Amino acid sequence: MRRHRGLTAVELMVVISLLAIIAGLAAPSFSGLLQRWRVQQSLEALHSAIHLARSEAVKRSGRIALQRIAASGHCQARARTNDWSCGWQVCAHELGQQQCAPDALVLQRYEVPPGLQVQRSSLGEGIRFDRWGMPVAGFSFSLLPQGKGLEDAAAKGLCTSRGGRVRVADRPPCPVRG
Repeated sequence: MRRHRGLTAVELMVVISLLAIIAGLAAPSFSGLLQRWRVQQSLEALHSAIHLARSEAVKRSGRIALQRIAASGHCQARARTNDWSCGWQVCAHELGQQQCAPDALVLQRYEVPPGLQVQRSSLGEGIRFDRWGMPVAGFSFSLLPQGKGLEDAAAKGLCTSRGGRVRVADRPPCPVRG
């Protein structure tokens, strides 16, 4: 009697179908993980951009802005809204200007990945920093997966104090502190 090594076609099909069923059951749990990862990645990039803008404002005696990107490869943000979902850039503006010109020096640019909403607490195209690195006006951001609410587990907030301290809030929007 001869011994055969290997799998028959039927055995192979059974194994493949079992792997497909297991993968199908596991896939929904990965979507939440990906959403949380995208929020965290963009939150860290925004935090980094604020620190860069503050240090560059001290270095350049002000004239630095963190400004939203109105359009990028995958999105088109509505004009004059608090929607920063396309991304942002740190740029140098001319003295007396409220925001950076189209040909301004861009120090850093970040495009938000698709499927993520970034909302600023107030309207405005940008945030200016004075020569001490302090924001001219207070601001905060909410970052959450597209189509989800602020109560979603992946939602995060980025808050600033009047003194310019930046912190992360697990539940946006940022609480108002006196």
